[in-house]
Amino acid sequence: MDFYAFGESLLDIIVGTNGQAQTVAGGSQLNVAANLAIAGHKVQLISYIGDDAPGSIISDFTKNTGIGTAFLQKDSKHQTAIAFAVLDEEGQASYSFYKDYPKTLFEGMVLPTFNADSCFSFGSMAALEDQWQPELEKLLTAAKNAGSLIFYDPNIRSKLKDKTAENRLLRNMQAATIIRGSHEDFLTIFGTADPTVVAKKAGLSDKQLLLITQGAGDVITYFKKEKAFFPLPALKPVSTIGAGDAFNSGILSFAEVMQLKADKMHLLANEIISVLVGVGVSFSSDVCQNTSNTISAEMAERLSALRAGFS
Repeated sequence: MDFYAFGESLLDIIVGTNGQAQTVAGGSQLNVAANLAIAGHKVQLISYIGDDAPGSIISDFTKNTGIGTAFLQKDSKHQTAIAFAVLDEEGQASYSFYKDYPKTLFEGMVLPTFNADSCFSFGSMAALEDQWQPELEKLLTAAKNAGSLIFYDPNIRSKLKDKTAENRLLRNMQAATIIRGSHEDFLTIFGTADPTVVAKKAGLSDKQLLLITQGAGDVITYFKKEKAFFPLPALKPVSTIGAGDAFNSGILSFAEVMQLKADKMHLLANEIISVLVGVGVSFSSDVCQNTSNTISAEMAERLSALRAGFS
């Protein structure tokens, strides 16, 4: 399966409780792409960076992790986005963002060639903000027409600013094969994290898989109008930055192992959903034990062993 991850690339400046700071490449879909690459998958990043020092750090990171950059746009007239994150005693982060995007992104870019064995992953603010929409519309249409698997993570922590943003979010959810959001996302968007209500308000079909994570609480799945709950192991995180992205990466990684196809979603068995969630939780738990935003080599090796067991 060929993976394509569309979204922001930022330089994360992370300040721990001891006051010490470290810089790492970040951004929701960059994290997803990195985890998939570390786990041995083919993945291309569709994103934007400035031709500056933070952009060079991100470029080096993509090379070192094996992320494809054929669709990574570099702009000498604007700066790479920065995320400033401060961790508390529980490993939770408070963010400030600094962005300098042009009015239009990806001018002249040639679209990827999607097919039924492709997976398009997208989410966060790039899925809603004006500059990203022309290319996102093209990508969603191309991926949908090709029968590709489409994965969407809203990753929203503040109220939608207008009806346009709301319409875009509904479009994104309805276009996706798999939607994974936190309970905070859906409380913010719909005023509830009840998957039955979320699915109805979003206009989801029975062929779409909805996953709701709740921090340290149960993961809830909703498929064919049935809810299931999966408890998480007890864990004291070092940092929760990238935990949701890692969960998404685990879901996608195992979807590739199972050769999950968009047109076969109606055949998805509960047993496979259970393992999907389990791999997502394993990825997420692994990322919570460090401040690198990505899974460890040991986690990738465990996935290789799992993959071998299913081959």
